[in-house]
Amino acid sequence: MVFFKKETRTAADEELQALTDSPKGRKKSLSQETHLRSALKGLTWRVVATTTTMTIAYTLTGEVKLAMEIGFIEFLAKLAIYYVHERIWASCRV
Repeated sequence: MVFFKKETRTAADEELQALTDSPKGRKKSLSQETHLRSALKGLTWRVVATTTTMTIAYTLTGEVKLAMEIGFIEFLAKLAIYYVHERIWASCRV
């Protein structure tokens, strides 16, 4: 009966280990959250969310201009809020 199996490591395992080890010995993810990545994620999400907001505003008011104005204000405000939120989470070690 075998209780322990000897671990075998491939070249791919070694390469992955080298990519995930930081100089200080701490693990880091393969896709680090950078400022640019946070901004791009915020921008693409805002396009989706603002389109939804404008659709709802148009459905409720029946006015295209008012729906677009609401969407524009919402886009700018929530883009900034989302970016700050992402940077706070990027700095947390959870």
